[in-house]
Amino acid sequence: MYLFYTFEQIKQFKCFSFVDFTTFTSFQEVGLTIAVNIYFVIFLIFILSIAYKIFNRIWNYIF
Repeated sequence: MYLFYTFEQIKQFKCFSFVDFTTFTSFQEVGLTIAVNIYFVIFLIFILSIAYKIFNRIWNYIF
């Protein structure tokens, strides 16, 4: 599974349906792609940290 999104995949997101991507410069395309991918990685780290804390609490409760 490929973890990051391309600009073409980002254009298909429903939350960006109101944005006109035809007027974007190449710099804006790269900036948006990097920003969305950084947001996705931060979200994954947040979810994994919560799962780790839950696992540790269950582990400490059992033992």
